[in-house]
Amino acid sequence: MPEVDDFDGWEQEPRLVAGEQRETVLAASPCWLNDNFTATFVVSRQYAVLEATVGIADDSAKALPLRFTVLADRKVVFATTLGLGKTRAVRVDISDATHVSLQVSTTSLDQCHGDGIGVWIAPRVRR
Repeated sequence: MPEVDDFDGWEQEPRLVAGEQRETVLAASPCWLNDNFTATFVVSRQYAVLEATVGIADDSAKALPLRFTVLADRKVVFATTLGLGKTRAVRVDISDATHVSLQVSTTSLDQCHGDGIGVWIAPRVRR
């Protein structure tokens, strides 16, 4: 899918999450509150579902939770907050969306780059 953002700050290297090596990932490490790392893709109403798993990389320096959000045309369609050692499956309807964004955000002023690494595992869209 074509991306809208330039992925500045995002990494696509394999990561260990909840004790399991994950090969296909988008990872980001936000800083402070409201520092949202966002990757936006053009989907042009061609897909029905976005699927992924989210978690925090095991090598994160601090075990503070991170917030994971999916936006469809700038509207929140999924949001969860997770701590270290946990993962959560994501499955959302994107059938009416022209753009879909994946976001990682901090939950505390005590977090900065490198402290917590939010990982979107194997994000994919399906028709």
